[in-house]
Amino acid sequence: MREFKRTDRVADQLQQELATLIQREIKDPRLGMVTVSAVKVSR
Repeated sequence: MREFKRTDRVADQLQQELATLIQREIKDPRLGMVTVSAVKVSR
């Protein structure tokens, strides 16, 4: 079970980082309302 919890933490961190990058770094007005709602990480 330990591996599963780690993948959840990694997915959560990736989701936060992707959302931040899209919001701050990509200057395309079409992406203004984009939401990263889920990240799926495989082992």
